[in-house]
Amino acid sequence: MEVLKPDATGIYVAAHQATAAIEEAIEAEVPLIVAVAEHIPLHDMIRVFNRYRVFRRPAAGSTLRSGLGQSMCIGVGGDILPGTSLRDGLQILVEDENTEAIALVGEIGGEAEIEAADWIKKYHERTEKPKFVEPFCTKTPESYMLDANLQYPNRPIAAIIGGIKAVPGRIMGHAGAFALPGEPSAQDKIQALQAANCAIVNHPSRFGPVLKFLLDAQTPSQHGVASPSSGAGFQRRGIHTAIRRPRSHTARSLAQQTRSIYLTQSTAFDLLRQRGLPVADSTSIPNDDRLLAVSLNRSTRSPCVIAALPADGGARKLKRFDYNYGAGAEDLDMSAIASQLGLDGSNHEITSSLRAIVIGLVTLFAEKEAYLLETRLAASKSAGSQVTIASARFGFDDAAHRSGRRQADIQALRDPSVEDAPKPRRRKTAS
Repeated sequence: MEVLKPDATGIYVAAHQATAAIEEAIEAEVPLIVAVAEHIPLHDMIRVFNRYRVFRRPAAGSTLRSGLGQSMCIGVGGDILPGTSLRDGLQILVEDENTEAIALVGEIGGEAEIEAADWIKKYHERTEKPKFVEPFCTKTPESYMLDANLQYPNRPIAAIIGGIKAVPGRIMGHAGAFALPGEPSAQDKIQALQAANCAIVNHPSRFGPVLKFLLDAQTPSQHGVASPSSGAGFQRRGIHTAIRRPRSHTARSLAQQTRSIYLTQSTAFDLLRQRGLPVADSTSIPNDDRLLAVSLNRSTRSPCVIAALPADGGARKLKRFDYNYGAGAEDLDMSAIASQLGLDGSNHEITSSLRAIVIGLVTLFAEKEAYLLETRLAASKSAGSQVTIASARFGFDDAAHRSGRRQADIQALRDPSVEDAPKPRRRKTAS
């Protein structure tokens, strides 16, 4: 560092070695650290983060086919906790003199795209001559429509959000592609980006035609992809063969990446009872549907307690209470959490029983390297205003065992017969 003074470093080691290598780079005060290892245990990444996004290359190829180059390509990754945010990338791109338009790729999980949409709104407000942009999507996901009569801002931004049809609770393919309680859906993110005057596309291959249109006012075809023959500057690269011989393919399964372990409710209850936490008999005490969970606040990059009242027919109002990972739950305001749950925060018995549950969940979260401990609480008036756990859904980080060889006891508790295994995709046999 003293001699070369590097601006960045790349870390290419196995997942179980990555944390130490990243910490070494931090201690050396390297400004930018890029780690490419997959399956780094989540709790090793609480303060060390890396992300990777999968649509980067298709988007770049689309702009090339439309006669556009790429001045810069920033991948913030796809892990659960981000080290670089979309706002960081946008800030770099708008300050780059060689960048004339921006393609933004987002997905389900976290609130980075919502934060990016807020940033884009402010960016449009502070541009020299802000111009109004209407949303670009029609109601049908198969196409979108651009109005050639509208004027668009300098440095236009097009965006795509992956995971519109993702199954709730299932990781879509890599670590961070799932929504935790209270996080926005894919549709929420699309609406936020539309409100920020971004052009929304439904496939990475459509970035090129849309951005080209925004830059030179050429209208794309009705399917959102400009004709390859249009434009003198269109580039084409390919490999051509005179004869394509038929080949037979044997069917093979394509396995989906997994990063989570979900336990059955009975197993989760056993873990709670082992720690002395009150578990209710659902037949004697009704579930009040008060949500209490311990998870991650991806925006602040810290663990948090999530509390919410029953939905009451409308949207559930959640509130996150961040806490220090090292200190645990000792400094959390139990009265505020009780109030958020609709409980009497001034009642000593209620706050005492709630504190025991929160501390127990926070301790379990850290000790067993969970990423979501979700419970529903019930308050029994006949039991001295005690708060008990009526239902539980626990998710743990599989990488802790796969990469770190830790948490073997949690692995032993999983029940493959009830896990939601994805259907394998099979290749068609050609003759």
